[in-house]
Amino acid sequence: MTGCSFKAGGKVSAGANNPPPPPPAPAAPAPAAAPAPAPEPAKGGKIKAGAIELPYPIQFETGTAVLKPESDVPLQVVKEYFDAKPELTKIRIEGHTDTVGNDADNLKLSQDRANAVAKWLKDHGVACERMVPVGFGETRLLKKPEKTPEDQAANRRVMFVNAEVQGKAVMGMPLDGGAPTSADACKL
Repeated sequence: MTGCSFKAGGKVSAGANNPPPPPPAPAAPAPAAAPAPAPEPAKGGKIKAGAIELPYPIQFETGTAVLKPESDVPLQVVKEYFDAKPELTKIRIEGHTDTVGNDADNLKLSQDRANAVAKWLKDHGVACERMVPVGFGETRLLKKPEKTPEDQAANRRVMFVNAEVQGKAVMGMPLDGGAPTSADACKL
């Protein structure tokens, strides 16, 4: 026979047979905020009329070749385009201006801006040998005559044009596209 023994003592009160209520359950932690969705990759990098189409324009401080920070997004698209197209041996980086100011200053500014873009790309890993920065000044206006500030803004631009594929000039064009000025991207 198996035995059991108990030793108990103390006072007994009414309801002592009922166990005390359990402590309240701790409050459930508030659900963590859902992480912000990753930003969509920049759209662009497609070819339209022989030039890379960008999601946003490349912007400079007024009257200078100093790139604005918001230019990083479209420039990253260009870098990714270079990375994805090893057969593309040269891209022409064309600087263009509006007609405000004199021709000589605009030509220099357009070249300086093309150079600034080439330097940014070089600093971010694009081989300098693959770039041909050129300045057209106000010689190739998209909006002519410039009647509004929007027309002027359309004329102030940097374009990226396929110039050479696997060592052969695209459509027999000169690498500089006939630009009045050009620079060596490796010396920037």
